[in-house]
Amino acid sequence: MENHDTNLPNISAAIGKLSGEIVKITQADSLLDLQIKKALRLEEIRRLNFAESPRNKLVLSSQLASLYPSNDFTQVERLEKTSLKHLDINELGGIAEKIKNAILIFNNNDVTSRNFAALLELKRRAPTTIFCCWDWDSHHWVEHSCMLAAISDFYYAASYENFYLISRFNADCSSVAHCGTIQWSKEYLLTMMPEALRRDRKIGPLGEHIYYAAFNHRNRIVRTLEQQYPEVKFSSHEYHERDEADKFKLWSTYKLHFIAPVLNGLPIRVFDALITGGIPIVPASLRPEINALGIAEHINYYDTLDVIDFSKKVFEANNQFEKQGECGIARRILLALEHHAANRIAKIYNDVKDKLTENAR
Repeated sequence: MENHDTNLPNISAAIGKLSGEIVKITQADSLLDLQIKKALRLEEIRRLNFAESPRNKLVLSSQLASLYPSNDFTQVERLEKTSLKHLDINELGGIAEKIKNAILIFNNNDVTSRNFAALLELKRRAPTTIFCCWDWDSHHWVEHSCMLAAISDFYYAASYENFYLISRFNADCSSVAHCGTIQWSKEYLLTMMPEALRRDRKIGPLGEHIYYAAFNHRNRIVRTLEQQYPEVKFSSHEYHERDEADKFKLWSTYKLHFIAPVLNGLPIRVFDALITGGIPIVPASLRPEINALGIAEHINYYDTLDVIDFSKKVFEANNQFEKQGECGIARRILLALEHHAANRIAKIYNDVKDKLTENAR
């Protein structure tokens, strides 16, 4: 085996240089000025009697709108599909009026770097609106996440990674809202419960991943597994064009699901596997977050050597599936429903209301 240890000093030096540059950036006066300006904005909103009259108007971006059902306690409105992603400076007035006095929750995929300026202008025109971002990609799309944190009044990441940096752009990013299932609505999943309870499944593991050239480590792992199990492979973005029934049938056909994160954030597909009754097989490095979420009973872990010969891990996970039986399938589904994206949105919404009310002066 080739010895790569001789390159470690060079890697360490490069990381040291990068770390030093990041520290310099985080100490910039402009970032402290930004946090002061953001805090004063929130104080002004609190001054406008938020504590006495907590707003019950929630506006969701197009990326999140289909995940959250309307209810009797909250006025839920939805932005048009492209209203944030392709902001037109001439249409900002109409959007500002729609989100007036609301808590607006949007996702990192709703915003591109091209429309950061327009989003800031929208925020200026909506001085009584709370801008809240739920960021699913803070573990790897760091520059985008920093800008989202800077723009948002409240910022929620899907993992704890890079908090030391992102928190300099938004002092209120102490709460994590992990990703939950987004492929299917809760209502649809409940109707499909009988189908999901079936035990006559393929062992698998299933593991279709989108190829990203930047993540060579992940790519090598997927390619290694593909040589052993053909259901583990790279798929195209066409997967997202399938309807929900087709996607559900694919996932619920397998007992086991192999998962390789792009870095080390907890992937959405962990919950997709659970909510369709399967057992996710994930890197052991995810154990702390999984333990914190209380889902460890239904997870199987692999390490680096397992990837070279995955048969023992498949045998172990399959036994886990069979031992837990139909009751295990039902428990996984119900547990994952608690972590559905709709519940995450409700958590963010209520958390923001609580923060604004508790801190009102």
